[in-house]
Amino acid sequence: MISHYRNTALKQLGLSILFLVLLFVLAGLQPYGIPKVVIAIGCVLLGTFSFYFYGVGSVTLAKAKGYDDTVVLAIIVVGFLCLAGLLYVIPLIILFGLKDRTKPKRYSRASEPEITRRNPPAKLPPLRE
Repeated sequence: MISHYRNTALKQLGLSILFLVLLFVLAGLQPYGIPKVVIAIGCVLLGTFSFYFYGVGSVTLAKAKGYDDTVVLAIIVVGFLCLAGLLYVIPLIILFGLKDRTKPKRYSRASEPEITRRNPPAKLPPLRE
């Protein structure tokens, strides 16, 4: 998994959840005298940003696993056609359901460089005095 994309995706998905929570908090403030127009506009804005960051975060998470954007699009289409509840678990499907296609870094365990291991230094005879 590419760590830069993973970290960005987790930030975007966190923002999505934050905006969704703020949407419900704003909707719950209606009995405290806040005008309905302000609540409606705020809920539409927060819902739009939440949906945007959810989609972008899912696409970025797929990029972190080494997949193209079309994988997320296919999952979304299947979610709309089959199960509406599937849309809420798209990041979990990507994170746990898709195989990681990125190549892990390989570190050599030898303490000396490869050239020295292949061609050891020549052993010279002792010097005459």
